[in-house]
Amino acid sequence: MSTVVRTPAEFRILAADYARRLDTDPAFREAMELVCGSPGAARAFTNPRGVTLSGFAVLAGVPPTTVRHYLRVGLITPYEVNGKYRFMAQHLAQAASVRQWRELGLSLEDILSLHQAERLGGQTVVTAGELTVVLRPARAGDHAGAHGLDDEVRGQLRRALVEVRAARERLEARAADLQARLARARQLEAALEHVSLDLPGRPGEPGERGGHLGRVLAAPVPDL
Repeated sequence: MSTVVRTPAEFRILAADYARRLDTDPAFREAMELVCGSPGAARAFTNPRGVTLSGFAVLAGVPPTTVRHYLRVGLITPYEVNGKYRFMAQHLAQAASVRQWRELGLSLEDILSLHQAERLGGQTVVTAGELTVVLRPARAGDHAGAHGLDDEVRGQLRRALVEVRAARERLEARAADLQARLARARQLEAALEHVSLDLPGRPGEPGERGGHLGRVLAAPVPDL
């Protein structure tokens, strides 16, 4: 488990700085509203007392038990204020990156290895089954415009950016592959439909229609 210890006074300064950025920096506000899912969710993190674990679970759309598990394995690194967990917007970005990796088929152990390797810097390649993910270091300018934020906040946002970018690139590659397969399936469907409709046979008896090809098309598909 990894946390960042802050005194109540330090955390209030952090929340106040976040609130100031929301009010004065439209680009920052738009980014945080996107990360958090709504303007109201982004505003929740302006609370000087912080967002509790149960409140964070609601914002992240997961059960509190899932948040606790992520904490135990080090996938989310909240603040610790007077012995209690407190969360900020960057922790939602961490949770979102975990969700994306899970949707791509990585285990929590694989995701944790990505986190640990990225903290060490350099390019990382992780293979899980048929999935291979390349995690590259952040590019120059990735966190430009984040000046004025706490260094730890910027570091967490930068790490989340690297992870989300890698997941997005993999999702785009998978989407392109699926689109190609879908196009091929449509072509095959159209060709078979055209051939089967042109073949002679008695209506309502697909097993007899079109001789051998009709019987093949009408035959049940065996379980693999």
